[in-house]
Amino acid sequence: NKLALKNLSRLEPKPAALIPELLKMLNDLDPIKRKLACQTLGTFKDLPKEIVPELTKALHDSDQNVIDSAIDALGHFGKHSLEAVPQIKKILKKGDAQSKISAAVALARIDSKGAQDMEPLIELLQDHSALHRENVVLALRHFPQYAAMTVPALAKAALGDPDEIVGISAAEAIGSMF
Repeated sequence: NKLALKNLSRLEPKPAALIPELLKMLNDLDPIKRKLACQTLGTFKDLPKEIVPELTKALHDSDQNVIDSAIDALGHFGKHSLEAVPQIKKILKKGDAQSKISAAVALARIDSKGAQDMEPLIELLQDHSALHRENVVLALRHFPQYAAMTVPALAKAALGDPDEIVGISAAEAIGSMF
């Protein structure tokens, strides 16, 4: 039941007994269940070692929403997800715009050397989709440690993006970094 799964993800503290069932759901035929399993696994604070390898396998899923959810979940585990970095970097290079955004954010959370992973994200500020550009801006605002690299690109977006919402969001992102 998808609604039950969403409700389980809100439980605090997370019952560890859920993990085996959630891991099984990563192989379910229903991509929505696989996506929800990734999202729920990403909310566990006490990381059992079997979660990261299984979420890393989910990066090869046939459904893009599952892949994006696995990327996000791995990002939440920070340095515990270092083994997933090579796969996430492949997605950063070859994924669609939304996957690249998720991958760059996850890499920055996983690896303190994430400044190099901000470059593809900054490049997406030139994407043809205003929604993608806005998502990039919203992602960049969460990484003030990279302000020296991101503020010039955000300033350019604030002053020159053809979409007013993107421009306003970029200005707000700059303000939130300082």
